[in-house]
Amino acid sequence: LEALRRKGLAVIIIAHSKIEKAPEDDRECWTLKVHKHIAGLFYEMFDAVLFARLEVYATKNENGRTKGVGDQRVLETQEAPAWLAKNRYAMPRQIPLSWEDLNDAMNRGAEEVTAALRAEIDAALAKLADLDADAARAARAQVASVTDEARPGSLRGRSNAGISARRNTQ
Repeated sequence: LEALRRKGLAVIIIAHSKIEKAPEDDRECWTLKVHKHIAGLFYEMFDAVLFARLEVYATKNENGRTKGVGDQRVLETQEAPAWLAKNRYAMPRQIPLSWEDLNDAMNRGAEEVTAALRAEIDAALAKLADLDADAARAARAQVASVTDEARPGSLRGRSNAGISARRNTQ
């Protein structure tokens, strides 16, 4: 899967879910229906683990009995007590279950995350310039050459490591 991602392909895996006890308390929640070690790898590796569900509302019928109704399918993008989910795209908590809505949310979120990372990198480079102008020039050249959207996070980490190393030697 990682080799496919490096080639620029988007990888989407659809899995069944199961209910299991949460490790930290007695509640039950929906998780991936795979071995727990594989589930852990999926949660770490993937940029988004989304939970698709039917949105249901409670209503009382003419007999006064409570009944669940609803026909809208949604994608949950963030964890809740009832399910596990996550995303690294700054997507809204819930989106309609359609490819168009998912694609739009991922693209908008990826742009926001990239812009925030770029701002952090610029701030780190400014700090680095105060400590070592030559290193900052080299780092700026490296940042300017990046076209892969997945690399800004690693560049931010390297810039911060360079700042820490130079502060420790002073």
